[in-house]
Amino acid sequence: MRNLTRFVVLLGACLLARPILAAEPLVTVETGQLRGVADGEIDVFRAVPFAAPPVGELRWRAPQAPKVWDGVRDATAVGPRCPQENRWATFAPGPMSEDCLYLNIWAPRGGTKLPVMVWIHGGGYATGSGTMKLYDGKALAKKGVILITINYRLGRLGFFAHPALKAEHDAHYPDEPMGLYGILDQIAALQWVQRNIAAFGGDPVNVTVFGESAGGGSISMMMVSPLAKGLFARAISQSGGSAVTDETFMETSLPQRPSAMLLAQAFVKLEGLPDAIDAKGLRALPVDLLLKRQLAGRGWPFVDGTIVPEPVAKMFAEGRQHSVPFLLGANSLEGEMGRVGADVLERIAPDVSRDQLEALYGKKPEKWIAQQWMGDSRALAGAKFQAANMARAGGATGGAGAPAYLYFMSYVTQKWREDYQGVRHADDLPYVFLALQKFETGAVAADYRVSDQMASYWTNFAKTGDPNGDGLPRWEPYRADTDNWFEIGYTIGHKPGLLAARMDFHIARFKEKAGIR
Repeated sequence: MRNLTRFVVLLGACLLARPILAAEPLVTVETGQLRGVADGEIDVFRAVPFAAPPVGELRWRAPQAPKVWDGVRDATAVGPRCPQENRWATFAPGPMSEDCLYLNIWAPRGGTKLPVMVWIHGGGYATGSGTMKLYDGKALAKKGVILITINYRLGRLGFFAHPALKAEHDAHYPDEPMGLYGILDQIAALQWVQRNIAAFGGDPVNVTVFGESAGGGSISMMMVSPLAKGLFARAISQSGGSAVTDETFMETSLPQRPSAMLLAQAFVKLEGLPDAIDAKGLRALPVDLLLKRQLAGRGWPFVDGTIVPEPVAKMFAEGRQHSVPFLLGANSLEGEMGRVGADVLERIAPDVSRDQLEALYGKKPEKWIAQQWMGDSRALAGAKFQAANMARAGGATGGAGAPAYLYFMSYVTQKWREDYQGVRHADDLPYVFLALQKFETGAVAADYRVSDQMASYWTNFAKTGDPNGDGLPRWEPYRADTDNWFEIGYTIGHKPGLLAARMDFHIARFKEKAGIR
């Protein structure tokens, strides 16, 4: 009897010592049941369809409702990326297919009314995926939010306005928006979140949309799009100012639809296709052909009159953006991307003299000036312009507008400070996603501390519309009269008048080109 008792005690101890595996999470959404995977205290659901596959007759159509399925759908494996040219900086696991309109969810187990953050990836509107390892949402979800990443159509499959498609559209479905299919995909994903996120413990009233580069530019477009109104309560744009002022394309801001149509026709001509090709013929083109010659009639957003009614800069200048809190900014060395040479200034700024350049940037090598110019004119000036116009609407002083929080990131990990004189385009991403350990950053405790602070600002903002919280340096809304940038650098805090001469020069220049007073 004594031995039996001892055996029972030992058996109990062994059972208690074994890890208790969480049951596979099951969630029911509008189209059926999903089975995810438990990752610690976070439930993960991958490759969840938010729209019907945009293939065949649905290529170059607005996203359609997702299909209902029978039984339990497996949501544990990585889904396909949208068709794109593979690049080391945007490569993601999994296959590549036109059937790519899926999202991924990281949800704290047992949560209710949790804030939701929806990530829009960058990649020049031509590459990238919500399945990139960098965008693993577990670390941010552990800060008390539901994290969602999405795919959207890219390049010519996502942004294409050939006259043949417009003729078909006008004849058969004139009430359906067209052309900006990638932006429509993003909006469709947000609509799906509104309808379904409560099943995962999320609050559809408390959704923050955030993104970087093309993702940040997409958010600037959604900030003025009537179709996106009411789909998010807050927004974050990282290095997304090119939607406001982009001197690498069509001189300033987004092109208009007629220009986009000419670019689509130029691509058709360059490939030796018939000038009179119809919509059916375009849909029969192989994907590989559509991925060619991305600089000739490349897929790129444009002002279509419906999704983006007028230029983003003009709508912000007139106070017509959505009244939601906006956190935005850019990095200190955005133009250092390895592709910007001295000749870029001759192409995009032939009207600026050498004396003007030296007055702004000093007597530096032309390539260095070109890189600084690109970062200033595209990312930083666009962000300041948006923040200033939100402040003018009263967001910083308790008026009718919503506040804007404007940042400048200049922090470089200790290991790389001698090699990099600033924060390059996209170098902020491992900090926000708490992913420094995934890259050869040689990060030390001080670097991880800045990453945790940055992620805390972002998630606090998602929770309340205010980035501040316990233990964090105070971040005030932007005010035009004090020009109070918030610098995330070797010290964290406000830096009034940051690069004021450069910013004022670039803002005045693009306002003149865009006809904004």
